Amino acid sequence: MTAQELKNSILQLAIQGKLVKQDPNDEPASVLLEKIKEEREKLIKEKKIKKEKYSEIYKDSSDNHYYEKFEDGTINDITDEIPFEIPSSWCWTRVGNICTLCFSGKSPKYSKIANNNFVIGQKNNQDYGLDLNGLKYCTDEFINNYPQEYYLRNNDVLLNTLGGGTVGRAGMFNLEDNKYISDGHLFVFRTTNETISNYLLYYLKLNRTIIEKNADGSTNQIFLKLDNVKKYLIPLPPLNEQYRIKNKINKLVAILNFYNNKYNDLEQLNNSYKEELKKSILQYAMQGKFVQQESNDESAEILINKILDKKRKLIKNKQIKKENLSVIYKDKTDNQFYEKFDDGTIINITDEIPFEIPDNWCWVKLKNIAFVTKLAGFEYTKNIFPNLTSNGIPLFKGKNVQNGKLILNFESFISEETSNLLPRSQLTKKCLLTPYVGTIGNIAVFDGTFKAHLGSNVGKIELYENILTEYILYYLRSYTGNRELRKYKKSTAQESISIEAIREVYIALPTIKEQLRIVEKIEKTIKFL
Repeated sequence: MTAQELKNSILQLAIQGKLVKQDPNDEPASVLLEKIKEEREKLIKEKKIKKEKYSEIYKDSSDNHYYEKFEDGTINDITDEIPFEIPSSWCWTRVGNICTLCFSGKSPKYSKIANNNFVIGQKNNQDYGLDLNGLKYCTDEFINNYPQEYYLRNNDVLLNTLGGGTVGRAGMFNLEDNKYISDGHLFVFRTTNETISNYLLYYLKLNRTIIEKNADGSTNQIFLKLDNVKKYLIPLPPLNEQYRIKNKINKLVAILNFYNNKYNDLEQLNNSYKEELKKSILQYAMQGKFVQQESNDESAEILINKILDKKRKLIKNKQIKKENLSVIYKDKTDNQFYEKFDDGTIINITDEIPFEIPDNWCWVKLKNIAFVTKLAGFEYTKNIFPNLTSNGIPLFKGKNVQNGKLILNFESFISEETSNLLPRSQLTKKCLLTPYVGTIGNIAVFDGTFKAHLGSNVGKIELYENILTEYILYYLRSYTGNRELRKYKKSTAQESISIEAIREVYIALPTIKEQLRIVEKIEKTIKFL
């Protein structure tokens, strides 16, 4: 059973009243529904929302049938619609009845210039949460005429409404302090508090397959109708029980994540044993155990000092920014590792050193042997930068770096003139490329045989002389190197890492001759896998 299947089983137990114990002291769900109704009627009276058709669902003990009673007195037998029995303190109701406001976003007038009028669309509403990459903007004129009641609020539940594979994807808006609205392909469901919103979100996530299956339209373009979604039956627990359900699920998330990690590890081991074997080889090589050390090799310490002296000269001549450079050494008197900075500061870093290395190797931070650069100045998106072309200088984006290789299938190009506006982000010589948003730890070599440019969310690592690009690639793709890249990643909608954190990665560096021997042996070995 996958982690998602297990999660769905837990959600199914939750909405059937089987995940947590019922408490006879809980205020029943029928009272909660009355309170929600009163709040909605208040908003109607204040003319903030329109009056909508309302119904009450009850079970008749005389025949054990379920009935839906409308405000006009109409009563329908809906027993055949009820999928399962629920605890006596719960109520069956419609999705629209537990919300104070349900609405579809409008198609805004978009702005090509970035501003504070943010538009959330389907692509921003992902299973893992809100993804603000590619966020769009609307004009001041549009937002100023947009009813404030329809601005997105914290704990609003979002539902994607258009397209196969996207319809039914549910998420929660959890941003404040700015003007956010939804576009025309999102439904928004607003409840009276966070607990009800979370419960509604669980329900929608569990029923995504059913929602998608019951969508309107053709196989080429399916879509949801808001009136249909509002009519979905939902079993409603008392508010206190919803709170217990939310807490229980939150506690189970850590277990699910652990289970998911182990499951994925097993799947990856089963499906990608060759890749795992490659990583093991790389790890073995990066610990100095793959090729024999040669006593005649110049020490890596001499190599590093030459590089640092060159950097100090560049700093002095104001050709690069001033840095507090450092060397790492092992003190034989206490067998501890220390980092000594040019300003005289010395720090004990023994706990940060991943493993022991041969005597003629050195630990060094990536920033001291390389220039690490990210895109500077502006993002290349059609909405806020109009100078994209159909040909010219290609832009490397995160999706162009996959599994240690470059995918030379470019979506965007810029003119040479535009590229020259940002010389630090040009790609004109051999270097490493790595995304710093998205799949952290992905890295590949750009061979420098053609001119290109950094696109959004990709950094470049240009190494100094006598540091072999392929060696650093293999090091960063080893278990240790990958862990070093990922240990500072940020848990956001999309995982990310700062360029400064990449600069701080520890590298186990051998002499240049041994770098060459290691790379040669690695490439001979892995080509047979």
